Amino acid sequence: MIEQINIALDQKGSGNFSAWVIEACRRRLINEKH
Repeated sequence: MIEQINIALDQKGSGNFSAWVIEACRRRLINEKH
């Protein structure tokens, strides 16, 4: 998980980091429900 966050920082920069984290959390919750 930490590695994915670091990759996201490299790709999108710190500006979109918060939005990316929220999306990642949403996807993870949806996947766990199913």
